[in-house]
Amino acid sequence: MGKNEAIEFSYDLDLLHETSNKTYMKKWALNTSINLIARTISQTKFEVLDKGVKDETSVTYYKLNVRPNTDESASTFWQRVIRKLILDNEVLIVVTDTKDLIIADDFEREEYALYDDIFKHVKVDDYEFERNFKMSDVIYLTYSNESITSMVEGLFADYGELFGRMIANKKLENQIRATLAMDGTVPMNKDSQAKIQDFVSKAYEAYSTNDVAIIPVRKGYTYEEHSKSTTSKTTSVDELSKVPTELLKFVSRSLHIPVGLILGETADIEAMTDNYMKFCITPILEMITDELNAKWFSEKGYKEGKRIKAISIDAYDPIQKAEAIDKLIASSVFTVNQVLDMFGYPPSEDADADKRVITKNLQSVKEVSESSLKGGENNEDRPQ
Repeated sequence: MGKNEAIEFSYDLDLLHETSNKTYMKKWALNTSINLIARTISQTKFEVLDKGVKDETSVTYYKLNVRPNTDESASTFWQRVIRKLILDNEVLIVVTDTKDLIIADDFEREEYALYDDIFKHVKVDDYEFERNFKMSDVIYLTYSNESITSMVEGLFADYGELFGRMIANKKLENQIRATLAMDGTVPMNKDSQAKIQDFVSKAYEAYSTNDVAIIPVRKGYTYEEHSKSTTSKTTSVDELSKVPTELLKFVSRSLHIPVGLILGETADIEAMTDNYMKFCITPILEMITDELNAKWFSEKGYKEGKRIKAISIDAYDPIQKAEAIDKLIASSVFTVNQVLDMFGYPPSEDADADKRVITKNLQSVKEVSESSLKGGENNEDRPQ
């Protein structure tokens, strides 16, 4: 188009606006879902059992429930474990010589078919361990076949652009549009360009900072506003909120969290919570306890009754379930010790706790059979 000062000047007015992807929306959706899971699991209590008896004096119990390492509480530690597990699809926990549990920030895994895999270049913050770790010496957890972040990456590329455009359109709805016409006789030089730019800047400042603005126009210039057509469809705030909500729903479904629970809905909250614990939390806890039992106890020790058991926040409350407990024992379906085990309590040493009883008199099945369920002092007086 050739060298033209007027064209150069038009590019200096910054008339173009770049639409940006709203990356914070993806981070919000992921953090909302992952934090819910992390907070739930951080409230889990790990019991160390030896032949069915709880051992709360062992180092293992202290590390799992009180202080895994010198810098973190158990709650903070398990929240970090779950966040890294879901975001990175794997997490490596190293057991140091002092029995501290440390979450590795970076590592390299060397896989073998018939021998233990080897973890090399294990790093925690800026510190790198000088030795390698065998699979049998560490706690290694994997979440699924594919990382959740890679799953939402493609979806977010579309949702982020859509959300960015909707926000841009919302901003432009009530934007003042104007043109400044110049008389052809006005010379176009650096001095006149500076005056025009000064006029545009003052007009923008007047409209953006005052409810009423009066703009003086010099001879040779014509200032004209162009209002947007009122017939065009505008973007409502509700439409803007639907986009991040839909992304949040996708992430929550991918993590097996009921949508109503993550959105704070109160209808049928008990069923949603039960669904959440059964299909989201319990599988993760099972994976953690299986790994802990496999790495901290030998096969012989496990068969002898040494194991770690996770008690989640949805554990049965014996007071709330008192009526159900009575029916389970009184109907001879379960023994007292079996019910105690359901509620996470140690077994009773009373010999009768392993007997099946029936009726509310809590008689043994043998006693009931011998008494032939007599209903009065003289069974012969009962009508046939």
